[in-house]
Amino acid sequence: MKQTIFAMVSLFLLLLVSTVPAYGLSCAQPSRASEEFDTSESVFRGTVTGKKRTASGTAVTFKVHEVWKGSPARAAELLESDMWLTFEKGKQYLVYVDTDKDGRRANLCGNTKPWELGRTDAATFGASSIALYDEERPGFPGWGIPAVVGATAISAYFAFRFWRGRASRH
Repeated sequence: MKQTIFAMVSLFLLLLVSTVPAYGLSCAQPSRASEEFDTSESVFRGTVTGKKRTASGTAVTFKVHEVWKGSPARAAELLESDMWLTFEKGKQYLVYVDTDKDGRRANLCGNTKPWELGRTDAATFGASSIALYDEERPGFPGWGIPAVVGATAISAYFAFRFWRGRASRH
């Protein structure tokens, strides 16, 4: 009898000590894209360029291509929700952003999704607020202006000498 009681108490203590907190995660059906657009701090399309661990979680860096809501910028950094949505490096996403106590993050149970699936949502937002940032636009090279000025000066010098030489012959 003592052994049975001892075994039951030991088993109870073992179960009590070895319990691990369990977290439930469940999302209701996401709201309509237009509703989430209205309640989000910002909405953009971007490509994941990097991920790093921080004290608040995983920080994800995006190269921003289009912004429909929020401050236009070429890059954005958000905290990733490690429980539900994970971002893959090199992949494009339509991202709905909110801020919580730890920082900016994609809405946990929202409409953030890969761009292939988010195109239809984005079509309802209207024109993006900034130019597309898909590719860097080639600009005039840094040496271009001095080269043009130099070529013009040299041409002017030779033209002046040519006309002066013709005038002295007549």
